[in-house]
Amino acid sequence: MTNKDDITQTGQRGVHKTKFADMLIFDLNIFTDPRGSFTEVWQSEAMEQMGLPKLQPKQLGVSRSKQGTIRAIHAEPYDKIVSALTGRIFCAMVDLRPESETFGQVDSFELDSTQMLYIPNGIGNATQAISEEDVLYCYCVTGIWSAEKAYSGQYIAIHYADPDLNIQWPIRGGKEIVSNKDRQNKLMRDYFPEHYV
Repeated sequence: MTNKDDITQTGQRGVHKTKFADMLIFDLNIFTDPRGSFTEVWQSEAMEQMGLPKLQPKQLGVSRSKQGTIRAIHAEPYDKIVSALTGRIFCAMVDLRPESETFGQVDSFELDSTQMLYIPNGIGNATQAISEEDVLYCYCVTGIWSAEKAYSGQYIAIHYADPDLNIQWPIRGGKEIVSNKDRQNKLMRDYFPEHYV
């Protein structure tokens, strides 16, 4: 039987600002004992005190990605809380808010199971699985994803190799895995021509 004395806290909740206003990275509370571990991926009360807005999630999804897989650059019209449940992932976030001082800029960093990322509406979400083990990537979102909207172009989807963004993917040179749909995504200039005169 496990008792309280067997439990060790190996992670400590904290928050980090990012390049983009309102996008936050949270360090997670992680508890381990002889059975394994428990991670508080999202705890609204504590995280709201640290800057997370009040959210009303409507959908939870998990993707599994092999090493080298790129999923990019998606910007559905809702907020997201994301985390890598297993493995490590390279994140490349793009500010797609025309009124923002950081519009068109990229912020990149790595995430693993010790952190959670809050992505506000208007930030494009792009990832590449970089660990040898598959990455389980969890999305908790405040809207309902629609296949019809995604495949008819109603959601913004930017090409992963957009030259204006120049994202430095860690795994490239033909070793990246990208869906046919993502290979057909438009460029920033297609969506925001007035910013690229």
